[in-house]
Amino acid sequence: MIRSMRAAALTAALLIGTGVTAGAQGGPPGGGMGGGRRAPDAMALLEKTLAGIDGLTDAQKDTLTKIETAYKSKFTASSTAMREAMMAARQGGGAPDMSAMTKMRESMAAMRKEELGFARAVLTSAQHPKFDENVKAEEAEAAERAAQMRQRMGGNPPK
Repeated sequence: MIRSMRAAALTAALLIGTGVTAGAQGGPPGGGMGGGRRAPDAMALLEKTLAGIDGLTDAQKDTLTKIETAYKSKFTASSTAMREAMMAARQGGGAPDMSAMTKMRESMAAMRKEELGFARAVLTSAQHPKFDENVKAEEAEAAERAAQMRQRMGGNPPK
């Protein structure tokens, strides 16, 4: 039972942390009881992936804002579905279906990748290297947060 609760908590933490940096929301990483938990729509933020990119035009900024806004609602809906599934399992006295939780997390990671693809398409070829660098840094930060969460939850690193 404790192992399944740990697995559920780890899955939820990885879901929230996938593809997003703690700094994207503002405030210190790891704050609060959620260990750095962010609002679902914060997953859609492009701020860090666009940091330091020179020459963004007003048209690019407008399009990027529209992309971000569209994905905020998608991430909120997905996060709500996951939270409801976890709550239903708890109310039923059991653990969440970890396979379903993993699929939901993977779906959100795919959504983030899709969003980043749309954002990159808005940029010029001269802006791509900085964007790609920012995405790699964001992914490294997410991997570090996931490793820290696994360690806190007593889990082993993936092989």
